[in-house]
Amino acid sequence: MTVLACPSLRRELEVIGSEVLRLLAADPTLRAHQIAVLVAGREADSYLEQAAAALEAVGPVPCHLVDAPLAESGRVVDGLVALLELPHSKMTRRDLLRVMTHPAVIARYPHADAEQWVAWTERLGVARGADASSHRHTYLEKHGELFHWDQGIRRLAMGAFMVGERSERPPAKIGKRVLVPEELRSDAQASAATFALLARSLIGDATWMRDAVRPWAGWAEVLIALVDAYLEPIDDSAVHEIERTRKMLAQLAEHDLDGRAVELREVRELVVRRLSRLTTDRGEALAAGVMVAPLSSFRAMPFRHVFIAGLGDETFPASEGRHALDLRQEMRFGDVSPRDRDRHSFFDAMLSATEGVWLSYVALKAKSGDRAEPSAVIVELADALAPYLGCGSGAEALAQLTRVHPLHRFDGRYQAAALAHVRGPGLTTSAATGTAREAWARQVREELVAHLRGKGSGIPDEDRLQQLLAVSAQPTLAHLAQQLGVLVPEGAAPSGKERVGEGPGARPEVRTEVRAEVRADASAAAAASAASAPAPASPGAAAPAAAPVAAPVAGPDRTAIRSSDAWSAAHGPAGPGALQGSGARRRAGGARSLGIATLRDFLEFPVQAWARAVLGLEELADEILLEKSDEPFAVGAAERAMLLREVMAAHLREPSRPLAELYETQVQTRRMRSKFPVGVFGRAVEKVDLQVLEVWRQALGPLEVTGHGAVVRHGFGRAFAPHSTLHDALELQVEVGGEVQQLRLMGQTEMIVGRHGSVIFKAGEAKDREHLRGAFDNVILAAAELSRGGHAHLIIDGEGKTQRVSHAAWTADEARAYLTELAADLFGSPHGYVLTLKDLRESLRGRTVRASRLTGGKRDEQVLGYGPIRRGDGLGEPPSVEELARRRLGPLVERMQGEHPFSEAR
Repeated sequence: MTVLACPSLRRELEVIGSEVLRLLAADPTLRAHQIAVLVAGREADSYLEQAAAALEAVGPVPCHLVDAPLAESGRVVDGLVALLELPHSKMTRRDLLRVMTHPAVIARYPHADAEQWVAWTERLGVARGADASSHRHTYLEKHGELFHWDQGIRRLAMGAFMVGERSERPPAKIGKRVLVPEELRSDAQASAATFALLARSLIGDATWMRDAVRPWAGWAEVLIALVDAYLEPIDDSAVHEIERTRKMLAQLAEHDLDGRAVELREVRELVVRRLSRLTTDRGEALAAGVMVAPLSSFRAMPFRHVFIAGLGDETFPASEGRHALDLRQEMRFGDVSPRDRDRHSFFDAMLSATEGVWLSYVALKAKSGDRAEPSAVIVELADALAPYLGCGSGAEALAQLTRVHPLHRFDGRYQAAALAHVRGPGLTTSAATGTAREAWARQVREELVAHLRGKGSGIPDEDRLQQLLAVSAQPTLAHLAQQLGVLVPEGAAPSGKERVGEGPGARPEVRTEVRAEVRADASAAAAASAASAPAPASPGAAAPAAAPVAAPVAGPDRTAIRSSDAWSAAHGPAGPGALQGSGARRRAGGARSLGIATLRDFLEFPVQAWARAVLGLEELADEILLEKSDEPFAVGAAERAMLLREVMAAHLREPSRPLAELYETQVQTRRMRSKFPVGVFGRAVEKVDLQVLEVWRQALGPLEVTGHGAVVRHGFGRAFAPHSTLHDALELQVEVGGEVQQLRLMGQTEMIVGRHGSVIFKAGEAKDREHLRGAFDNVILAAAELSRGGHAHLIIDGEGKTQRVSHAAWTADEARAYLTELAADLFGSPHGYVLTLKDLRESLRGRTVRASRLTGGKRDEQVLGYGPIRRGDGLGEPPSVEELARRRLGPLVERMQGEHPFSEAR
């Protein structure tokens, strides 16, 4: 008996699959149907949903599922249920996108991008309703061209040949309709056309089905046609599910005894009930492949090896609590409680194994990462077996029986145990071919990184590395490219994923061929390994496949890679930023573009700015985008700040125009894009905003108006605000990892109003970051030689309170040197720590910033700031807060004079 402690549910299944492969390889007389994998506990359905994919990822594990609910594990069935629920829904965003982005539906359209469809729906302001008729008898009736699918599809269609978005562009008027086009790139038009046609088709079919009345035989034909029209099998199992589903739908005709016509509601209830009873039986027990089944439905049958998964302390066995519908007053002799039922099933499974029993559980809690205990049945078994194992206690026996597996299947501990051909302490090695290959690839990467760093060279990014391997004539590198499976098409070496047939433009048959080649290559490596490696010393010892697979980086080849200068000569010094910056924006010729706002954000929240600029991470699509089903009732803080600032900028350009008129102009555009509340909600927002605008205007005082108004805004490279004065991007030479790279700073300043300098309007209370904006304007304008005598900024909050700060002058060389050093910091190394602007400020004041403050605790999001990284797990204190504060924030603070939160800083 062996206990497997695994870090996650997925890894638990992978470990079981690995053990199955090892057993089959070690015993030629063992057949797959003589092995059973039983899933226990209340999470059995989650195991069954992932079992097939997890076992396939490990290797060729023949298996079949028994008694797995088709409605939960079958994507085809989920798609059909969503289609049947659509006719009587409110046509919300979630209702349609649930169908449109379903894997079995979108599989028909390989050129479509589900995430892009969700983003378009958000940008189009689609909330609910098929068209304007859906808003009848509601307060939205007066706003017929807002918030429904029809307006969104029309705007998307118009955007294919009309431009939109810019605030100075008026909406398009076609007949009586006034719409704002949603501008599209040419490469997105095919996906947009599919999005529109599919949405129209679904709405049309759902509307017809909602009002239709047909006999049962007629509904059988309709529903079968619905499956054929929208659902596409994505693998062999899905083909089987579609056939079973079509057969079940055809049986609806048996209910047509008298030709009575019924509505869809009645048909849907029967279909959903039958679908819930369908199971994914793909064979019978003891017939073909490893049987994967829930423990609750298992009956005692002979198996040579039995795996029982899901034996966590919190999931198995069931508690003694009685069901709410159990009407028995007290338990009588012969009554079986849920806990007794689970324990008896476990006992039956144990007795069914003739050679080996494998008990597994998830040993780490998913949310906290804390240690999780095994089930009480495992603890009791260890207590009973302790005398037979020569152990003094059950805990000691359990430790002897347990094999603890790491989080990743390519963990180096697997390789170490495999090379030694011994059982590592508390670890059973993996027998999966893919695991050994992944570990080998990791070892190759570490060797290359160590070599390049030893030579003082940079590390190339993924595309550059694959190009180097594909075209290299150096024998060692050519051999490495062959081992890694890098494919080189004739005439060129394409970059990135397209080379391996995994890019978005790769044809399905190409992807299939590539996967087949990779699997064949891995199988060949495993065969060679098995032929050359000695046999394991014990049943739990390392798999013979793992050791020789590492051979390509051993012996002469490894020496050649370590000593060869081919890498440095081929790609030149690229610096760490080249590897980390694979997601950063680059121009032809190697120039890198960086937003001024991102560089400023680096002072506020380094980890967020680094994730965006260097790793190329953006805000993750929030689930709320998909679940949103209501029109906006308020305006978000960021959108409101932008709106109010644009209104003030427009007023300062044209002081003769009232604020209310300018506000309505800005709001009308947003309202027509379904991005602003209407009716009583809109009036409430407008009232508050106009009050804030009046407070701002009064606090600003009299202005000197020139021919261009009282306000100017400088844009470098490009600017999103209208009427900005455009300049060339700021060109900087930044040294990263020994390589000098050209950096183009792009963005815009705050509004600059006469003697006030940069004017920063804040609807709420002004904080450190607003003062940082003014200080950054000073250094940017100096670097561009647009300001020689210093600068100033004025902050006006929502109550009309003002804070004025003046800034001493930078020379152009000083400003450019500061920006260059700050950018080199950003791109030069990883920034996996929490350090906010407030922490820098406190450090400049001579105060110690505690590590507990930096790790965040319950305030992770506030400490991390806004960006693509949501949690602070694993982020601690930087090496030297004082040094970072002095170097990054110090030069700005030294030049600030007046009322600001950094006034006490030294």
